[in-house]
Amino acid sequence: MKPRAGLLAGNLRLVIRDPILVLAATIPLVLALLLRLAVPVAAELLRDRVDISPYLGLLLVLAAMMAPGMLGWLAGFLLLDERDEGVMQYVAVTPAGRPGFLAYRLAVPVAASFVLAFPVAAIAGISEVDYARLVPVAAIAALEAPLMAMYLAAFAGNKLEGLALAKAAGVFMLAPLAIVTESGWQYLAGVAPPFWPAKLFLLGDCSAVEYWLVAAGGLIVHGAYFMWLLSRVKARLD
Repeated sequence: MKPRAGLLAGNLRLVIRDPILVLAATIPLVLALLLRLAVPVAAELLRDRVDISPYLGLLLVLAAMMAPGMLGWLAGFLLLDERDEGVMQYVAVTPAGRPGFLAYRLAVPVAASFVLAFPVAAIAGISEVDYARLVPVAAIAALEAPLMAMYLAAFAGNKLEGLALAKAAGVFMLAPLAIVTESGWQYLAGVAPPFWPAKLFLLGDCSAVEYWLVAAGGLIVHGAYFMWLLSRVKARLD
């Protein structure tokens, strides 16, 4: 436990020293607060033109899904730092080895993303949330944190490249918008992992067959990306 505690403390010091990483860790909560303040104002201003209430659930889930994206970005930047500083060569000779260290590095943002989904939903307060129903959604959405981290570790040569790649990956966050079409074509957006937890949240009825098919689809897509990115990260480290 002591080595892991020391590693966690070292990571926290690294995050605190870097304003960009501090921003990445706090953006989901700040965004939730902005939604809480802005949505009622927007609803009042648009009252005579459009009813935004049908879209509040989508806005809420998009806000909650910012957490795994930002925390994955944070973990990816830490991996880039550790790779550049030769930490990976050091941990290769420890009992846990690189697989154990990588598992730790990816598990922390997964757990943090899962937990953070609940306060983000509570702070946003723009739509009623059944927190029991949020559990499977948060669990699948949290899997996007290691995808972002490994994506950066596999393809970025440095932090500057990592920042550019993270911005490019933001396009995937638009995939849930396909849900508003309410047609079968929306599932084409399922090539992007964020589509699946958003769709699962908006389905709501966990007794429906479609609900469990969407949950299975989300796990399969996230799992496929995970295995592919893991192989790329291992190749990059070797």
